[in-house]
Formats: sequence, structure tokens, C-alpha cells
Amino acid sequence: MMYQPGQFAEIDVKKANRWLKDALKPFGNRTILGSADLGWETRRGKGYIQIHWHLAMWTKRPKKLKMKLAYIFTRTKKHERPVEVRPAEDPGFLPYMNKTIKLVEWLRFNRKQLPELLLVLDRTDPVDFLVHTKMKLIAQSGRLAFKRIGQNQR
Repeated sequence: MMYQPGQFAEIDVKKANRWLKDALKPFGNRTILGSADLGWETRRGKGYIQIHWHLAMWTKRPKKLKMKLAYIFTRTKKHERPVEVRPAEDPGFLPYMNKTIKLVEWLRFNRKQLPELLLVLDRTDPVDFLVHTKMKLIAQSGRLAFKRIGQNQR
């Protein structure tokens, strides 16, 4: 999902996340936690926003997971990396996974498009960036938490 400058008003994060969940349905009933990310990309001198996702998926076989994901999300252009699977060896990936944008990068390389992006962010509920399956977001003891659906209440 790519958007040229002037098309940012068409960005619908909730709809993009629904598309992702629908694409992953044939893949199985797997617990997923992550978020959408709006990244500025440049190819052949032209810039655009690309919606992509950082997801945590639990698996005992990362190579098989990568093969299944690569089957669903096929490469359409030479330099695309539609699927990257890496083991989460450090919980430091969690803040990166949920960052939404790289603001410093936007300020350095794309200041002219920042107002249009800020309008998109202003009309999008921050929770809409989250992607989760088999989990529900609950308010508990003054904070937000994820709880597995079907997990016993204690």
C-alpha cells in the first residue's frame, strides 16, 4: 500500500489492518501482536508513504513461518522484502515495533510532506495502528493490558 504526496488523505490504517488480518486467515489461528508503520520510501527519485507492519508471532519453526508468509505475501518487484522473519532475542524490539513513524527521519528527509502526514495521524485513533489476534485490549488497574481470548479470569 503506497501513497504519493497529495494522496495521504486516502490512508486508512484500520482498513489496511483488516486487509492484513484477512490475508493471514488462511495461515492459521496464530497469536499475533504488532502495529502498522507509516514509512517514507524513495525509489527512482520519487517519494511515497508505504504502510508496513512489525508483528510478533510465536513459533517453534521460524523457517517454516517465513515460507508460509512468503507464499502469502509474494515479491512483486526486484528489491521488495515483503517478509522478513527474525527471532526476538531481546525485548527491545517492542518499542520499535510500535513506533508508527520515524519522526527524526521525516524531519531530516521529508519535512515538506510532514503537515499532510500529521493530518492523517490526527484523524487516526492511535489504537487503530495496533494489530492483534486471539487477544483483547483491556483497561485494568489504571493501565492497558493484553489478555488472551479464552484465558481464565483470575
